[in-house]
Amino acid sequence: MKNQFKPFEQVLVRDHENDVWTCGIYSHYDDNRNDSHVCTDTAWKQCIPYEGNEHLLNTNKPYTLLQQKTFNVAWSTFNGPQRVEYTDEEFENFIKIAVLRNKDIRNFNVKRLC
Repeated sequence: MKNQFKPFEQVLVRDHENDVWTCGIYSHYDDNRNDSHVCTDTAWKQCIPYEGNEHLLNTNKPYTLLQQKTFNVAWSTFNGPQRVEYTDEEFENFIKIAVLRNKDIRNFNVKRLC
């Protein structure tokens, strides 16, 4: 993964797939190293954003670029209350359709479940 981080950004780092993700403070990217992601304490082979991946801290779970987050959406209709769970992509499509249909999305009760 090429450098997408800024100095002093909070990141999760590790060297190998079976290693546990730990916290780091990003410094810079060094193409001349095998462990290219240099943090304030040492350099690492794997580096991902901390924000949005907090659930991976102290685990060896794999990171996927499209982590599936879940939204719990509730609203009222003529048929009574409705409740649905959506992934990120499904939720974006839901909002687009609601806006196209002139629905006031402020009336939706949305909760991110992760």
